[in-house]
Amino acid sequence: MIILLVSILILLPSVRSQDQNPHVCMRNGNYRSNSTYSANLNSSLSSLSTNMGNIGFNNASVGRNPDQANAIALCRADTTLAQCRTCVENAAVGVLQFCPYQRQAIIWYELCTLRYSNEPIHGTQTNDPGSRRLRSIEGVASPEQFRNDRARLLDDLRAQAANGSSKMKVGAGSTSASDSDTLYGLVQCTPDLSAKECDSCLVQAGQSMRSCCDSARGTVATSAFTTGTFTRITTRIKER
Repeated sequence: MIILLVSILILLPSVRSQDQNPHVCMRNGNYRSNSTYSANLNSSLSSLSTNMGNIGFNNASVGRNPDQANAIALCRADTTLAQCRTCVENAAVGVLQFCPYQRQAIIWYELCTLRYSNEPIHGTQTNDPGSRRLRSIEGVASPEQFRNDRARLLDDLRAQAANGSSKMKVGAGSTSASDSDTLYGLVQCTPDLSAKECDSCLVQAGQSMRSCCDSARGTVATSAFTTGTFTRITTRIKER
C-alpha cells in the first residue's frame, strides 16, 4: 500500500512562495536592524523552539509596547518533539530572511507554522489574511460520493478538535471512501482558541478546501491564520 503525496502548491494572492515555504509579509511598518524591537523579536523567535514542549505549541512575548515582540508557533500533531523543534527553529530563521525588517509576518513549513507581530496574537482574534492550499493532481472516479465521504469525516474531526483540551485541539481519523480507498483526515487548531472559535476556523478551512480542490485525490491541505490561529486540514487516499 502507498500513500499518494504528489502535491501542487496553490497560493492566495497575499501569499508568496519561495523554496516551498509560503509566507506573508504584513504591510504594517518596518523596524531597524539595531532597534529595540529587533532585539526583542530575535529573543522571542529563538525561545519558541528552545522552550517548545510535547504539545507542539508555544508562544513568547518579549519587551514592552511599543517595542514588544510577540511570536507563536504550532507544529502538526503527528510530529515528534525533535521534528517540531527543528521545524520551528528553521521557520524562525526563514521568516526573517523572507520578510526582512517587517513588524509582522507568517511562514508555513510542512510540519509547522510560525507567526510574529508587534501586536497581541496569543488568544486574540484577528482578520489577517494568509493561507496556503495544497492539492493532489489526481481526481476521483465518483466526485459526489467522495465529497460526501470527506464532508462526514471532516465534520467528525472538527468536533473532536473543537472539544479538545486547553493543551491540544486536534482531530484525526479515517473512513471508507469511494473507489475502494480509505480517506484519512487531520484537523488542528491552536489550543488557545475556545471551542466555538476552533469550530468556526475549521469551517472556514473546509470551505477553502472545497473551493480549491473539491474532488482532489491524494493530499489536500489548507493552512490558515484566521482569527489569530493556524488550522490545517489534510485528506489522504491510501491505495489498496
